[in-house]
Amino acid sequence: MWHELMFGVGRRRMLLALGLAVLGPIVVTVVLDRFMVPVMLYLVAIIPAAYLGRLWPGLVAAGLSWGAMVAFLRSPGEPLVRQPYDSVALVLFIAVAALVAVEEAARARGSRTQDRLAFLAEANRTWMASLDYERTIDEFARLTVPRLADWCAIRVRTEGDPELRSYVAHHDPEKMRALTEIGEPFPPQAADRSSPLAQALTSGRRFVFPRITEDLLRQWAGDEQVFERLSELRLFSGIVVPLLGMHGVQGALALVTAESRRRYSAADLPFFEELARAAASAIENARLHQSQSRMAQTLQSSLLTTDIPEIPGVDVVVRYRPAGEGALVGGDFYDVFEAGEGSWAVALGDVSGKGPEAAAVTGLVRYTVRAAIVREVKPSSVLEAVNRQILRQNVARFCTAVVARVDRTASGLSMLVSCGGHPPPLVYRREQRVESIECTGSLLGVWPDPDLVDVPVQLGPGDAIVFYTDGIIERFERAGRGGDAQLVALLWETEGAEAERIADRIYDEASIGEGEGPTDDMALVVLGVRPDAKLSATDSEVEAVSSSATD
Repeated sequence: MWHELMFGVGRRRMLLALGLAVLGPIVVTVVLDRFMVPVMLYLVAIIPAAYLGRLWPGLVAAGLSWGAMVAFLRSPGEPLVRQPYDSVALVLFIAVAALVAVEEAARARGSRTQDRLAFLAEANRTWMASLDYERTIDEFARLTVPRLADWCAIRVRTEGDPELRSYVAHHDPEKMRALTEIGEPFPPQAADRSSPLAQALTSGRRFVFPRITEDLLRQWAGDEQVFERLSELRLFSGIVVPLLGMHGVQGALALVTAESRRRYSAADLPFFEELARAAASAIENARLHQSQSRMAQTLQSSLLTTDIPEIPGVDVVVRYRPAGEGALVGGDFYDVFEAGEGSWAVALGDVSGKGPEAAAVTGLVRYTVRAAIVREVKPSSVLEAVNRQILRQNVARFCTAVVARVDRTASGLSMLVSCGGHPPPLVYRREQRVESIECTGSLLGVWPDPDLVDVPVQLGPGDAIVFYTDGIIERFERAGRGGDAQLVALLWETEGAEAERIADRIYDEASIGEGEGPTDDMALVVLGVRPDAKLSATDSEVEAVSSSATD
């Protein structure tokens, strides 16, 4: 408060206020000499000076006004003898100047505090809008310029990298290029551990430079060439604070004024320390989110099949899209793999929830299907094995899944399909007809004896079958386009049964929509028998498949 009262207006405004303090009493005296008005008109000279320049200009105006009043009230040639009312007038003038200065200083301080709180709120909103590490730091640097400083420089430690990364911001692109060649307003020389940024990084010290002198510039520059470039920037005042996070000093923040001629003081430290703590927290959160996203993507990729087997005469197309930005592992999975000589398996499922627990159950389901399909001919038996494994883990998770065994026949593909609480697959016939497989079943991981059935499906040349998760249906419903009916309509409108065309049409339509992104993962597997496919199978193989469907 005291600094604000004495020096808080800046040099230009102080000079203007002093000018008013000198000229005001002269103008008032001229007016009093020509018009019959009260001598208290001198207050008109005191109030503007105190309002603009705070205490010093106000006191100057009060003193000059009192002197002018005393001289004006004396007759020509009358000796300047002090009268009783002179002291009263002097006290009154000083009191008015002090009152106006204190009131304006308090108002300005309150306004600045309010502006800074609004800045912190805006900064927090900006940081919450993005969890990208690089963008968080860059946005922070840009927010401070020119509202808090003319220059902003940030140096942060990067995880797993001994080098420090620098971010610099200024509203003038030309000066940005000039400073980029130097590094930042306070370049920490490798050999000079006494530089402000170096000490803030190593020991967490704070620095305030009310006036950046030539000696300070030489100390920071280290050599004459850098000193000359820094001198061209006309740096005026600066402040350096560490970025303190939960794990210690994460970096350092330097704010510098130049052309604005704003002066920092020790009274500004609490605000900038709070700002630095908020920035460090946002940077740590962004870094943590980035690390979690990388782990989630790695874990997600390990749960999804990337090596899709080739089925002679059949196109196999897979589309997958996780919900959100990938910070949490989704529960949707798909798998296509060989299940024996001339036989393949397709599995698609959705484990409830997200995160590590859901990922663990997803891995359990996927690998149980792969192990069980080798010894179990019926997909329903495979799903029963999955159900037993989930219950054995005693986790609060359930799963929906569809498993299909695929065998080649002389006329196309013969399949056995079983659904455990999962949306039934859709079959597209070459004559542009869509069928829904009636294979309803119980959720897995809920009851010890789920109700499961096996449904035989025959696909000929030009036919296709579509396996999908409820994330696609949910997307259509949220867009107000009818869910299952929309999926059937898309298949019916698709000209030709090419698996690639069907998959792209469904995926693209499900990805289009207003508002927020999908809240659930989307997985899609399409098997399409080529119209010109040359499939070969013996009659015994066809009979074996048919008999297995009736067992």
